[in-house]
Amino acid sequence: LLTLFLSLSSSCFSQKCNDSLKVFFELESFVLEEEYIGDWGGHLNVFSFLIEEDSVKIEWENPNNDPQFADYKVSKNIGIILPKDELDALKMIFCNCTDSIKTSKKGSTEHIFYKFRDKKKSFIIDDNFTMECDEDFRAWKKRVFFKGLKQ
Repeated sequence: LLTLFLSLSSSCFSQKCNDSLKVFFELESFVLEEEYIGDWGGHLNVFSFLIEEDSVKIEWENPNNDPQFADYKVSKNIGIILPKDELDALKMIFCNCTDSIKTSKKGSTEHIFYKFRDKKKSFIIDDNFTMECDEDFRAWKKRVFFKGLKQ
């Protein structure tokens, strides 16, 4: 009985985080905030997602706020329309890194919070100074940014 309880409770714990996160990718709209706190300062990226039948509209507030894109002169906000499967790629990035954060042996002085929210709920991924989400999310932002510039 104890073995059954422990396996069920650990199963629920590992699913709870991912299930809470996955809910956002099934909504009609949500916001993702990336709050970076580093040795030499920080930045905040805000992405608003509006999911439609076969596409997703993303409004990125002030992408020049991110040092990765500071050299590009774009308007304060950029609007991007992408195929809906782009959300699947983003979901996989965060599902994979939440699992990695729990077991990571990496250490960093940089810290990132990823905050998902809609009108009723929120979910925060705290990278715990591991930077497990950073590389894949940076690549996603880069791909989205350049697609947005072409539109």
